[in-house]
Amino acid sequence: MHSLAWMDAGKAMLGDEVFNSYTFSCFGVWTKNGVERIVQAAAQLSTSSSVSYVGIQVGSGGEISNVNAVSPADAFPFLSKQP
Repeated sequence: MHSLAWMDAGKAMLGDEVFNSYTFSCFGVWTKNGVERIVQAAAQLSTSSSVSYVGIQVGSGGEISNVNAVSPADAFPFLSKQP
């Protein structure tokens, strides 16, 4: 990352628990096969003690990488893969 473009923090509730979430976007250099290009990346993280979430997209709309990591896996059923 070489420049931060935007960031925000918020509070949410999950049952009786209040937790923070953080979101930011940035620009950085992506290198593949010796070719460098500037791409945008975005990330979202939560601090809940019962459900952890990290989402990261690299490139326009996640074209380079798109990761959603939830623990426990069934916390957000709409993120789970469908059969």
